[in-house]
Amino acid sequence: MNILKEFPVSVYIAGEEYKINSDFRAGLKFELLMQDVNIDDEEKLIKALELYYEKCPSYKNMDEAIEKMLWFYLCGNEIKNTSNHNSRGEEIYSFEHDCDYIYAAFMSQYKIDLYSIDYLHWWKYKALFKGLTEDNEIVKIM
Repeated sequence: MNILKEFPVSVYIAGEEYKINSDFRAGLKFELLMQDVNIDDEEKLIKALELYYEKCPSYKNMDEAIEKMLWFYLCGNEIKNTSNHNSRGEEIYSFEHDCDYIYAAFMSQYKIDLYSIDYLHWWKYKALFKGLTEDNEIVKIM
């Protein structure tokens, strides 16, 4: 992520611009969706595309749409050490179970109320999350 550039709110697929749901809530929903063992992979993919794209790309461009969706979710980074799991595959935090700690950390450190904020770009959210200090309970849990 390069904070000197504007954070993206759209992606290009087969030369056409597609608006992407860039609010942090979409990223949280995506993570929860991917962790849901009651939903099969095909349905997860469909729900993820619907979550991120207001207008879903055509079927012939689906691979590129998925690639761009993952690029956005990973904040423009490659797939490596971007999950909420450690090197042994153990979950180090859960947006579902640790939401109170995450909320409290953002309130105490940044004075950001995640429940009432209208919009926070996913990439900004991730940068702020990474920057949480050891004073916060969620960092101690991780």
